[in-house]
Amino acid sequence: MRTNDRGSASRRELLRAVAVGAVGAAATGVASGAEHDRTYALGWEHVAGGDGDDVATDAIPTPDGGFLAVGATGSYGAGTADAWAVKVDADGTRQWDRRTYAGPDDDRTAAVAAAPGGGYLLTGSTTSFGDGTRAVWVGRTDTEGRLLEDRTLGAGTDNRAGAIVTDGSGYAVAYTAGGDGDRTARLARFDREDSLQWDRAFESDPRETVADARRTDTGYVVVGTSRASGDDRPTGWVRATDSGGTTLWTRRIGGDQTDWVHAVTGRTGGGSLVVGDSDPFGTRRPWLTAVAADGTVDWTTLLDGVSARGAVALSEGYLVLRTAEDGTAVLDRVDETGTSRSTQRIAGTDAVDAAAFGPTERGYLVAGRLTDGADQLWMSELTTERFEGAAGPPASLDDDPLYEDIDGDGDGDLFDALTYYDERNSDRVESNPRRYDFDGDGDAGDLFDTLALFEKVS
Repeated sequence: MRTNDRGSASRRELLRAVAVGAVGAAATGVASGAEHDRTYALGWEHVAGGDGDDVATDAIPTPDGGFLAVGATGSYGAGTADAWAVKVDADGTRQWDRRTYAGPDDDRTAAVAAAPGGGYLLTGSTTSFGDGTRAVWVGRTDTEGRLLEDRTLGAGTDNRAGAIVTDGSGYAVAYTAGGDGDRTARLARFDREDSLQWDRAFESDPRETVADARRTDTGYVVVGTSRASGDDRPTGWVRATDSGGTTLWTRRIGGDQTDWVHAVTGRTGGGSLVVGDSDPFGTRRPWLTAVAADGTVDWTTLLDGVSARGAVALSEGYLVLRTAEDGTAVLDRVDETGTSRSTQRIAGTDAVDAAAFGPTERGYLVAGRLTDGADQLWMSELTTERFEGAAGPPASLDDDPLYEDIDGDGDGDLFDALTYYDERNSDRVESNPRRYDFDGDGDAGDLFDTLALFEKVS
């Protein structure tokens, strides 16, 4: 790591004064960013993978202040696809990866959680054990990602995990069991020592699949998609259980259209917000349904775009991560009636397929895959952090991945080049060439990047 040689405050102001005197009101060679809502920006990004297809399916903040993404890799390990985990620190710098799990066939991780007592819990699916059919796989690792123990669950030929949720006394895995058109949603509970306490099959439509689950004060809420007998159109469902996995109520959501459920989050006043996609007019749209604690559907709404991947409850309303028609990730602020109040496009995400979204101490964690070329695992933290003395977080001014508006004032000018020069040796710049490598040599943070940025904005 190079020493950060920021100039003094007086030198910085002198440079700015000279710049203003030399060029007057600096000309802008990049379109103004005034139309972009820059409340959040990609603070750091981490990309991992090789020549195969690699993807993140879930990600969490970790107790040490870093982040952990899990998914599948076709680039490393023993099988056609291997369960995979990638750990980074608070600034997105890789600490470890290529910790492949399971065996020689097709193995994939679907979800991750911090384990009670330390380490991590992973769940997914595997065809590497038994007779070659697909089983649910559950593993526990230490804090360095080393596998300590694992097991399989399920009955039938095609079993897949949907979610893993924890509390102080243990954890539960929500999964789909079965195969050959006969699928059953199930919920299995383990104690802190990984002993199976119970494994409940829900009495329901025989073609249910589990998408997500969450813990409540009294038990669990599990969500997913089903196809009723004789009808190939999927529709959503929500199910509440007590702490022993006994069903309290089940609610079908959606209508005559085709509906897919992806995620669930809690509501500030109680109940659940279900996130998915709906196809009411022959085109997919992001779809939200608010369900009360007793199973009553309070409202349902469609947003602009093509898909919704997750949501976080705010003090008033929700922040929804969705995908626009052009593939760009969008944050949509939705009130408690389902009405969209504001939207923010996240510049540089047109080649990102997001799969996970959740809160961090500084903002929000997003993970999925980068699709420009071979698919690679991708994760980033959306933050409002800004460089010292800047008006706002850095942003792109022309929707390419590079952040030309370094000082966050909505314009591209000489002051952005000056701010970049002062911050060029910071971890934030050096570790993220995708956003700050202005001369295209693969590295960020040198004088040539400063000059290239100056040429771009002047």
